[in-house]
Amino acid sequence: MLVYFDPIFGPKIFLHSGIDVDEFKHIPPLMDLYKEGFFYHEFNKDKSANLSFQLPSSYARGNCEILMLTYLVRNGEHNPGMAKEYLTRFAEHLVQIRDAYKAFYVGSAKYPGDSKKLDELKELFDALHHSLPAEVNMFKPKERKIFVFGLTKAGKTTLLNAMQNRKAKQPHPTIFMDVSKALIPDSNVSAMIYDAPGQIKYREMWAPNITGSDGLVFVVDVADKDRFPEAKGVLHDIAKRPETRSIPLLLLLNKVDLKKPKTKELVKVLELDGLNGRPMKYFETSAVTGEGVAEAFAWLGKELSK
Repeated sequence: MLVYFDPIFGPKIFLHSGIDVDEFKHIPPLMDLYKEGFFYHEFNKDKSANLSFQLPSSYARGNCEILMLTYLVRNGEHNPGMAKEYLTRFAEHLVQIRDAYKAFYVGSAKYPGDSKKLDELKELFDALHHSLPAEVNMFKPKERKIFVFGLTKAGKTTLLNAMQNRKAKQPHPTIFMDVSKALIPDSNVSAMIYDAPGQIKYREMWAPNITGSDGLVFVVDVADKDRFPEAKGVLHDIAKRPETRSIPLLLLLNKVDLKKPKTKELVKVLELDGLNGRPMKYFETSAVTGEGVAEAFAWLGKELSK
């Protein structure tokens, strides 16, 4: 389906093929949840690969129409990587159509539309629908469990939002175990992510959720130097447990937009040499700017695919 952001009515389905529109009213609001770009979303039995993009326009505010193209599977499996390739190809071709934005104004009382542009858009949309190979459906991601932990205000939840391309909201401290499902970028890993609250009084909630984890993600605030020793204690407590000492460990040195860390010094303070014997790597990240986030989780995805 192709979703168009109407300045008056908000996101609405503009073109679709092979679906009952009434059953998929939950798809257009995803435009308000995710940032521009590709993202993968699961809701009940529906799995969708989505691409949010802009189309140059002389009519729209900001001179851009906001669109979202969605390939959706119900009761089936997805090949997100292949779907991303096809969705991106559609967007690239649409942008090349001169004055394509006028297709969205056919019947408008305010701006003149162009029915020929609408026909071109429909032809491109139909071409996409008929060219999708069966392999887009024949894919089952590897299910993995990831435990994300760190001190409070380290930026864990904001980083996970950045990884999933979700739009940032005003962060609040996580006070319960936040469990979500996400596709790790550039991998075939579908992960159940356990975002652990960092406050001391909630750490007793961690133990039951660590069992069975396939990977660990530890987040440390590089701008909070006074808490480095406490962060080290939490890291070693979790990473040295019998059930976690051999699984991949991703360390995110977060908030580099606030303070450029002395990485070698921090690595020494965290005593990472004492956590050898497992796949382990650290990345400098910023949940605000996105720096390092994709690369970090891509590394973890590859490790979890082995």
